[in-house]
Amino acid sequence: KITSLEQGPDGALYYTKFSTGAKIRRIRYIGSGGNHPPVITDASANPVSGADPLPVTFNGAATDNENDPLTYHWLFGDGNEADGASVSHTYNGNGSYNAVLQVSDGTTTVASNPIQIDVGSPPGITSITPDDGTIFRAGNTVEFSATATDSDETLDESSFSWEILFHHNDHFHTGPTHSGSNGSLFIETSGHDWNDNTRYEIIVDVTDSDGLSDTASVFIYPDKIDLTLETVPNGLTIYLDSIPKIAPIVYDTLIDFQHNIGVAAAQCLGTTEYTFDSWSDGGAANHDVIVPDSNTTLQAMYIAGGACSGGGDPGVVTPISPSGNITENTPAFIWNADPNATRYKLRVDDSSGIRKVNTWYTAEAAGCGTGTGTCSIVTGYTLKEGDGAWKVKAANDSIKAAWSAEMTFTVDTGGGGGGDPGVVTLVSPGGGITDRTPAYTWDADPNATKYKLRVDDSSGTRKVNTWYTADAVGCGSGTGTCSIAPSYQLAFGDGAWKVRAANDSVKTAWSAEMTFTVEGGGGGVPGTVTLVSPSGNISDRRPDYTWNADPAATRYKLKVNDSTGSNKVLTWYTADEAGCGAATGTCFIDPGYSLADGDGSWQVKAGTDADKGPWSPYVIHGQLTRFLT
Repeated sequence: KITSLEQGPDGALYYTKFSTGAKIRRIRYIGSGGNHPPVITDASANPVSGADPLPVTFNGAATDNENDPLTYHWLFGDGNEADGASVSHTYNGNGSYNAVLQVSDGTTTVASNPIQIDVGSPPGITSITPDDGTIFRAGNTVEFSATATDSDETLDESSFSWEILFHHNDHFHTGPTHSGSNGSLFIETSGHDWNDNTRYEIIVDVTDSDGLSDTASVFIYPDKIDLTLETVPNGLTIYLDSIPKIAPIVYDTLIDFQHNIGVAAAQCLGTTEYTFDSWSDGGAANHDVIVPDSNTTLQAMYIAGGACSGGGDPGVVTPISPSGNITENTPAFIWNADPNATRYKLRVDDSSGIRKVNTWYTAEAAGCGTGTGTCSIVTGYTLKEGDGAWKVKAANDSIKAAWSAEMTFTVDTGGGGGGDPGVVTLVSPGGGITDRTPAYTWDADPNATKYKLRVDDSSGTRKVNTWYTADAVGCGSGTGTCSIAPSYQLAFGDGAWKVRAANDSVKTAWSAEMTFTVEGGGGGVPGTVTLVSPSGNISDRRPDYTWNADPAATRYKLKVNDSTGSNKVLTWYTADEAGCGAATGTCFIDPGYSLADGDGSWQVKAGTDADKGPWSPYVIHGQLTRFLT
């Protein structure tokens, strides 16, 4: 089954699939003449970081199977481009840029992986907790935190982001994410267990307003013991979390984690049939155990009986219910027991197109350990309204039977719809607005279970592109209106938004776009600021710095250097702090720092919550505003 299909940077199609294992495959067109695309063998830059302005040398090389002449084209990520295998480019302005090399043989163009170029002073992580190597148990809450500094600015909570990875042998599973300088991780007591080489990696990324970042991580490890499971006599089958294993079993697992262990009522070993008597911990044939804090052995005691009865192969199971129209969306699945089966696999699909259940259950767990009567399982999964199907296969330790005939059902709980959602009608905001964090409201769709909201403002940066459940936007009943107020602040000026509805089966087209204008500022992206004073010879060591207000700006960054060669000031101020919140007239700031005797310089850049303008003129582009104390 193909799970994803994307175009790669080389123009080929790449897809992922699950069959006997996860695979990534490539599809590429080489034409009737068999033309192969070029292969980039080098795409490098030196240096890849440094102070503004930053001159960088780029080098590229590629081969071509047909020896076609190749052309090289560089995209520097700042809007500039150049041709040639080896080129130089100077970056002006702090920020993180992605440079890409494109190589063409005249028929096919391929692209390199991005080369990250960091201009300016990135933040530096100064501490991270917990300590690397910290040990945890199931049920613990692990607190994590980090601190960082930045020479250009004061970092806030939004600068910190976290990702947690669950490592298992040679692969990992993505885990929760978090924003802010601190958070916590609860260690689950059930679910994916901690057998084999397992651990968590806690990763923090700190990014400043220029897009420069620093990353650090720690590994924390499970506190484990060996849980030994035996049968008396050994050689019989034990089900550990519904997975059959031949005893004895030594399983390294997390302290305080919950496992389910089970055995069949009767098993054959050789020609002798054994009947279950008891577990050494006093539990039922199928029961949960909490992992203790020291190595432990549990035994399933069996009593020898006569010669094996039956002992044959299980046959094809006959399903009983659910079938036809049903009003219960968490039904019990019932089928006839097989006298030779010790376990059953239940597979359930509903109208979502997502497999809801594909799980082995012991005969005891299904209530038919004697091999007679009926088996029954309530899975705990909620089925979606509409058509579905299920089937069962029986097995023992020797063989698996074929799947049963498929039994179909239609879930109709009276909850409405079950059909496809339609195109959403937007309500507000529209036209002129003054609220920069408005609520977005639209009419609910009776068949929608989630909605995607997309918001663009005058900054040219997409502010919101997020899925919300119907419950999260207050319209889980499918009636009335839906509303959400994201925390992102809009830039002054024109913007637009739209919504699409979806359920587990289908996504609708986007709604018609609704436009708005955020009033109260000039809107758009700030321009280059005009400086007023100080300049020339001055006698005040603590001058006010004055410049003309920008109609689009909500904040300004002031940079001041004196004759010592160091930055005396490198600070963001809000327009209100600079006395120009009305976006007219002049702005001024007294930073409170004393200047050294001699030549100095200063400059300002304007910004909004979403964007920044360029620095006012500086030495590379024109005469600095200078002063002499």
